[in-house]
Amino acid sequence: RNINWNGNDFKTQVNQLDKTKPVLIYCLSGARSAAAAETMRADGFKTVMELQGGIMKWRGANLPEIKGDPAKTAGMDQAKFDALLQTDKLVLIDFYADWCAPCKKMAPYLEEIKLEMADKVQVVRINSDDNQFIVKQLGIDALPVLLIYKNGQQVWRNSGFVEKEGVVAKLKEQ
Repeated sequence: RNINWNGNDFKTQVNQLDKTKPVLIYCLSGARSAAAAETMRADGFKTVMELQGGIMKWRGANLPEIKGDPAKTAGMDQAKFDALLQTDKLVLIDFYADWCAPCKKMAPYLEEIKLEMADKVQVVRINSDDNQFIVKQLGIDALPVLLIYKNGQQVWRNSGFVEKEGVVAKLKEQ
């Protein structure tokens, strides 16, 4: 069953499940499912198993997955990604998802960097949910991930939340 951790009826739907039967929960990154698992254990579920690292880690390990039409979720291909790097500016790429809390926290300062450093830096935000092919190609298995490219070559990679000052410092190093 697909039960939305962020939905208003999460507890209602979960309480319809048999607490004596094992439950496997997962989300895309593992963060929401970890919070849901903690809540379910506190509510008396006997066996709650989690997919550590979520579907992104699963995909990153090339494990099998049954899903809808891949043409709808593949998104950007390698050629389009490579075309983004064809500039004399530094390219700061942000892999994010709309549901990712750290991604939401970083979005405003990334927009500031885009405006403040426009003469030297091109900022590109790539939604990981909509661009699964390139996410897999680049080994993105957590969110957020920031990449800096210089002359088409990756020179920095950061997984997880980072403050604006850290990103600006890395950009100025290049």
